Amino acid sequence: MKKRLLTGIYVFILSLSAIGQTSYYLSEQTITTYIVDKSKLQMQHTKYGNDSKFKSDFKWGADGYVRFYTSYYWEDYITDKIDSTQGFYINFRDWVGISKDEFIDTDEINKRLQIFYKWNYNANDWDTVKIIERKRDSYNKEVFTIVWEKENEKWIPRYKEEHEYLKNRKVYTEYSWSREMDNLIPQYKHEDEYNAKGERVLWTSYNWNKSQNHWETRSKAEFNCNKKGQQVRQVNYRPKDSVWVKHSKTEIVKYNKNGQIDLCVFYDWQENTRSWVETSRNDVKKQQENINPNEQKHWDDNLNAWIENTKTECQYDTLGREILSVSYQWDTIEKDWEKVSKKEIEYDDNNNPIFTRSHTWWQEKWVLSETRESRYEKRE
Repeated sequence: MKKRLLTGIYVFILSLSAIGQTSYYLSEQTITTYIVDKSKLQMQHTKYGNDSKFKSDFKWGADGYVRFYTSYYWEDYITDKIDSTQGFYINFRDWVGISKDEFIDTDEINKRLQIFYKWNYNANDWDTVKIIERKRDSYNKEVFTIVWEKENEKWIPRYKEEHEYLKNRKVYTEYSWSREMDNLIPQYKHEDEYNAKGERVLWTSYNWNKSQNHWETRSKAEFNCNKKGQQVRQVNYRPKDSVWVKHSKTEIVKYNKNGQIDLCVFYDWQENTRSWVETSRNDVKKQQENINPNEQKHWDDNLNAWIENTKTECQYDTLGREILSVSYQWDTIEKDWEKVSKKEIEYDDNNNPIFTRSHTWWQEKWVLSETRESRYEKRE
């Protein structure tokens, strides 16, 4: 085994026995949600069981936006024996840089750059690998997003999203880079149409035909709302011989007093009988105080009955914050619910999640699988 010199950035972190941070990537949209909080996320630490694995650090600008987001992994590395007569190894234990994101405001109004770096061990420095360019209008609505990547020492626009806002209509278009055309070419788009009340009534998607240079219709969905403006029906269609053919349908049967869905049923269209056939449903029931199970079922044609699939029970504290969720799957042999996973959440005084403990049900007991710690700094 060759000796490896650890040149990554070292960051001190308090040693924890059973507390840490579950790893997941935070997009810019997720990061900026902390602007409305009373605290700013400073650190996230990952552990699997009791072993450190990943850590993320955040640096904020005076405007309340994240400027740097850096991720690390914990490396335990043992070198070859220094002296065969002594028979011992040197153990490197350190945080090693993986990637870094930098957010920059440009001179152009409402235009931001997100620059992605990866740590280069040979050069002992960060390499720029990708740039995302985002533009918003004066109403803070997305206008475009361009992803730039380096290819043969040249920056090319690998991918682009475009948003257009018209009267009672929104258009979203995707483009990708063509080496053959040496340019961005359209790939996909969808259009949303709204009525005078601002309710969505139609969604249509298209694919780009490169050989004929025009848009071809891919699918569409029609929507209906109740008197409160809540969606109650979505019917999906596909084109066949230049005619729209029904494909599937979702009906939201019941909302609760908080405007959340209590019951929705899914259907498939059967062309031979020209009728809708139920396929599955989500049924949310309040079994007891602060407990909300979410059951999912599917329709079994052979048994001519609804069969349970999975369910999740969530428990909330007096402030309405989720503090416990338990997931189950239906045991078709025992005809009973079988535990799968559990998550416990703790919050600070500003309602920020500070500890999350994830468990897996194994050999008739809960086994700690991941733990999350998040540290915040109070905003001025």
